[in-house]
Amino acid sequence: MRVVMPGILAEFSRKSGLKVMASYAASGTIARQVERGAPLDLVVMASPAVLDELEHGGFLVPASRRSLATNSIVLVGRTGTPPVLFSALGHPGPRFRIAVGDPRNVPVGVYARQLLEDLGHWQGLAGHLVLGRDVAGVLAYARRGEVDAGIVYDTDTVGVPGLRVFDRAQGIRAPEPEVVAALIVNSEQMAGRAAALLDFLVSDNARHALSRAGFGPPRPVS
Repeated sequence: MRVVMPGILAEFSRKSGLKVMASYAASGTIARQVERGAPLDLVVMASPAVLDELEHGGFLVPASRRSLATNSIVLVGRTGTPPVLFSALGHPGPRFRIAVGDPRNVPVGVYARQLLEDLGHWQGLAGHLVLGRDVAGVLAYARRGEVDAGIVYDTDTVGVPGLRVFDRAQGIRAPEPEVVAALIVNSEQMAGRAAALLDFLVSDNARHALSRAGFGPPRPVS
């Protein structure tokens, strides 16, 4: 989102005349900022579960929730290093290291843990995990070769030099990441403008930009 969102916001500003100030961080970090009263009007999260928490706490406008895009989970490593497959993670060597987002704060880490638990690998990897504060941290570990592999979103690999996709999560055990957005309840003075931005984020223009960045289509509204 750090790559594709600036262009989307710039286009919105050109068409609406409204200036948007964006803050990028892990979804869990943004959620804590909202709970502490940060002056945010709209949030975009990498997991519906984080929005659920904010909604249960009374921080969101429930009817404003929107699905923006979907993603997938991949196993990556430094170019030129031996490939690692999800199926082989159940038998890590003593020096094997794998980077994942911290499941306590980072949605991609939650997805990684979910997948590894479903595959029966999570407990066996307990002594081999390197936790990243966000996806960028996991990518950095993998690109520098400080770990044998890392688990990230498929979109994080687009155009990244020195990085190779080893394997893709597939089948019924594969997590289904979803990018979601919603308005914050304390944004009454900005409601019209924030709502206009939310409408733009689900417009064809924004969806085309997300698609070019490798994101999948949004989930249908149930």
